[in-house]
Order: sequence, then structure tokens, then C-alpha cells
Amino acid sequence: MKIKLYIITLSLFSIFQSFGQNDFTAIADGKLLSINRNTGAHTIKTSISNLPSGAKPSRFSYSKKSNCFYGITPVSGGTHLYKITPDGEYTDIGKLTINGGTIYFAESIAIDRRTQKIYVSASANGSSSQGDYYSESILEVDSLTAVTTLTKVLNTDEANPDADVMTFDDNGNLYFMDGIPGGRNLTKFYKTTLTTTDQSPILYSSTYEFYRDLTIRDDTLFYVKVNELYKYNLSTNTLSYVGTVHSSSDFGGTAIRALSWHVSCDTTKTMVDISICPNEDIDISTSAEGTYQWSNGETTQVINTKTPGLYTVVTQTPTCTITDSFTVIELPKPPVNLGSDITLCEDSILTLDAYHNSIISYTWNDGSTNSELQINDEGIYHVTVSNGSCSNSDTVNVSMINKLELGLGEDRVLCNGLSLPLQIGIGPDIIWENNSSSNNRIITESGLYWAEINNECFSARDTINILFEKCNCDFYLPNAFTPDFNNLNELYKPVYDCPITEYRMIIYNRWGEKLFETTDPNKGWDGIYMSKQVQQGAYIALVLFKTSEHVETRKKTITVLR
Repeated sequence: MKIKLYIITLSLFSIFQSFGQNDFTAIADGKLLSINRNTGAHTIKTSISNLPSGAKPSRFSYSKKSNCFYGITPVSGGTHLYKITPDGEYTDIGKLTINGGTIYFAESIAIDRRTQKIYVSASANGSSSQGDYYSESILEVDSLTAVTTLTKVLNTDEANPDADVMTFDDNGNLYFMDGIPGGRNLTKFYKTTLTTTDQSPILYSSTYEFYRDLTIRDDTLFYVKVNELYKYNLSTNTLSYVGTVHSSSDFGGTAIRALSWHVSCDTTKTMVDISICPNEDIDISTSAEGTYQWSNGETTQVINTKTPGLYTVVTQTPTCTITDSFTVIELPKPPVNLGSDITLCEDSILTLDAYHNSIISYTWNDGSTNSELQINDEGIYHVTVSNGSCSNSDTVNVSMINKLELGLGEDRVLCNGLSLPLQIGIGPDIIWENNSSSNNRIITESGLYWAEINNECFSARDTINILFEKCNCDFYLPNAFTPDFNNLNELYKPVYDCPITEYRMIIYNRWGEKLFETTDPNKGWDGIYMSKQVQQGAYIALVLFKTSEHVETRKKTITVLR
């Protein structure tokens, strides 16, 4: 079960990070450098391989989609597009063209970080012509063929807008610098987007400097001048010097030719083992965007599992293949055992004990939080325990054995020939003075009788003295009765106070016709013969009865009154 809504989302990978969080990538003298953005200090990463003789790759921008740098370099009769992998392999893609014509002058290159599309600033005079030396046109570049299409013409306060260097931020904003040498001696920083036609606002203006390349990280523009790193903070509108990248004697005295924020795969194992409780499940997700292959066969970004064991996930991003693993560990439930269902004797106290040294909290069904619970009543008792990580519970049913009560009644005197039934309810163990264990007993002789009942908790005993003696028998036959359906004196039968062992009564009419007969002294005549009421008048009752003392026959004239 899913015990509670219990979900853990692991940020499996910081997929795209720079060589270091504070590093940029640059080119100097045919080598890839890592430049610390806080100090300007450099580290040589690798030499560029497959570099054509005389080629001087310059301004580039990193493509996360392709995991390489795309750049431009001037060649005879035009500008070429190239790419360099992070390990330094150089590939010339070809000459930039537009509508079948050569682009002779392109100054800068930048990749839109949202769309991963490549753009160059070039001199096309807003069309497909060769133009001049003002890179006023922003062209989208096909990374496979170097064919370009016009996207935007820059609009600034200058008559001839020019993007000497440019870069995109994470939100699609395009920043570019226009250097105006000579008598005007100006450098201006602008901000625009690919879709707006409005005049680009000036962010910063100073005296002319030749900037080698431009990149942005967070809210700060970084650019290089020969061998020095500078930054311009967009939030505070402040320009500051970062540091010297290399001395004038390094790299044969050449300048930094390209600068880009570089993100690459970080394959650091960041997944951590996960602990779950038995029967709990957990959702695990990776924040990386790509395709996924989990060791349990799942291919979604989020998996759900409650099975302990080792899990591995391979995430394929546009630029990286990252493998990571973690272990799902099943924690033990805290032990709790209230035992089997219990029978409790009335008026006794029982202590339920759930204690274990691994348990840190207890909750009983009555809300108490001690490890023990004292009870003196029947019912179902429940406790939930926790060891701080997992919980467990147990239930016990407590039934009550009540005290026993036994009553055989008061001592009795009965006439000879009668009997006295003694009855004890079904349930407890029973024993009589004669070792009988029956619930019912018929007493016909004088004596002292006792019975004892027992259960798991209690016992009870009672005694009765029964005396049988000779009795005078009063046997009376009424003279009349009134069967008129008023529930008074409706039946004709004898009245007696002694045991009758044999009995017979016959009713005749005056002509000797038998109207009624019974052998039960408690069953009387209702004045009905052949389903009809007899007439009011005299009738004959002939009664034979026998007691323990004698046998007698009586004949009596009775009257039916209505």
C-alpha cells in the first residue's frame, strides 16, 4: 500500500554544468582553455586536432544539443562555419551562404539557448547581397550545410548597426556590442530579441575597445580584450575588470580568439539509497530531460516501486548518456505482539504489554501512549507502534468470564407421588451430589440435594432440602359452569390438591349419550358437542381418579348455565 501519500523525487543529475561552475571555454593559439569567471585564470584543456594549416578558429558558441562549439573563421573569399568538440576535434562545415550566394563578411556567432538554433551577424544589407563591413543582419545557420536565412535586421541609434560580438541569455534575449573606432571612438552594448523591430536600447557606452568575444552567465556579460577578462553586471549596470587570462608571452603572444559559456555532462553519481517500510511504495523520478531505461524495464521519467533491491537508470540526453544507481532498502517493522485473544475473569485486571527496546512511540485505541495498557473489561484492543521510521500494529480480542450464580430454590415439601424438576442453565460445568452432570433433574424422593457449577474463573454451589409426605386429597367436582365466552368459568373440570396418577372423565346427557371424554385432569369440557353449544340444563359427569393413596369413582349431576 501506499501508506500515506509518500513520494521522493531525486534530482538524479545536474546534467549540464560547465567544466567547473565558474568556468568558460576559450580558444588561444589552437588550444581549448578553461577560464575561471571569478579570476580570469586559465587552464589548458586540450589542443585542437584536425586543424587545417593556417586556420585560425575564432568566435564560437556552445551547443548543448550537439555537445560541441560552433564558430566562424574568415577564409579566402568568405567566412566558414566550423565546429569543435569538447575534446578538441575540429571540423570545417563549409562556407556561409545565403540564397546561393557567398556571405563574405560575418563577424559574430551565438546559439539561442532555448531553441539551440545557430545565428551569425553578417553583412548582407538586410538582403542576400555581399554588403559592406557592417554586420547588421542576423542570419539563422544550418549546422550541417552552413546555409543561412535572414532572421532580423538590427535597429539601433546608429545609421549602420553592427554586431561585432553577440550572445543569447537563457530567456532568448540577444546582447551585442558595436565598436565604432576612429574619430567617434565609441563602444556600445545593446539588448534586443529576434522578433522585435523596435530600436535596441543602449545598455552601456564607453570609449572604443576591440572585443574578441562575448558570453553571458546569469545576469552578467563577460568579454575578453586580447588577454584580459571583463564583466558587465546587467542588474547593477556596472563594468569591472576580472583578471588577466594569460601573460603576453603565453601562447606565442596571441590573443584570446573565442569565449563561450560551456555546459557539459556531469556524470557524478548523485543518487542516494532509499529506505522504505514493508508494503510501502515510492515514486522516484529524475529531473533530467531525455529518454530513460531503468533496470526494472521501465522507460518513464517516474517509476513506482515497493520492491527492495538495486536499481539502475540510464538517462540519454541530447548530449549525454548518464548511468546512476541506488538501492531501495526495506526497513524492518518494529515488533509488536499482544498475543492470542484473551479471556479475562470478571473483576480482574489484565496488563497488555507492547514494549520493545526498538520502539519509540505507542498509541492505543483509547489514545494512551504508554507501552502498557491495563484493562478490566471485554473488548477489542489495538496498539500502533513506531520505531521512528516504520510503524506496526496488533490487535487482541478480550472476552469476559462473568461470576456464576446458582439457585435451586427454597426447600420444598411435596405430596407423595408428585415430582420436582430442578433445572440449571446451559453453559458451565455441572456436578450434582450423585455425580450427575445433567442440566435437568427430576426429584421424586425426599433428600438433601446440591449442585455445583464451574467455569475457568469461578464456581458456585447451592443446596435444597426436599421432603415427600402423605397428603390428604381434596378432590372437588363443581355443580355448574357457564360456557358463555366471557372467560369466566368457561370449562368444567375438577379442583384438586393432590397428585393424580390416573384420571378419566365422561360427560353424558340425560338420555345417556356421551358428549365428552378426557384422561387429562387439566382439560375441561367447554359445553360443545359436535361443534355446537349444548342447551342449558342438567348433564351427568362420571369421574374416575386415582392417587397414591386410593382409587375413587364419582358421579355428579352438573348444570350448564348460559
